[in-house]
Amino acid sequence: SQEEDAALLDAVARHPNRCWKSIAACVPGRTLSQCNARYLHYLDPTVLHEPYTPEEDECIISAYMRMGPRWAALAHFLPGRTGHGIKNRWQALQIRVQNMPAPVPSSRYIAPVPATQCPAAEE
Repeated sequence: SQEEDAALLDAVARHPNRCWKSIAACVPGRTLSQCNARYLHYLDPTVLHEPYTPEEDECIISAYMRMGPRWAALAHFLPGRTGHGIKNRWQALQIRVQNMPAPVPSSRYIAPVPATQCPAAEE
């Protein structure tokens, strides 16, 4: 609820060392892990909540192809995005690909797509 979020944000401000046991004690009815997850995935002001850009999608795909499902590691390539959010975005991209119609073969030459600017694509 909004009241719980406000209590959690207030508790985080009062405990800058991020002692989640102390923070959770300030939010009635919520556990340490619930407070931690809610803050880190949704309330942390450094987390971006805007829709993913096509460039971010390309970076996720490229990094995943190199590193696999190491979501926290992939988050290093996308400042403001969390491993949790990137995992959810990856799953949404997979659903979108599965729902696409099969490509129709073409005899026309298709030029290769240039490498993405994502650091994970390099090396």
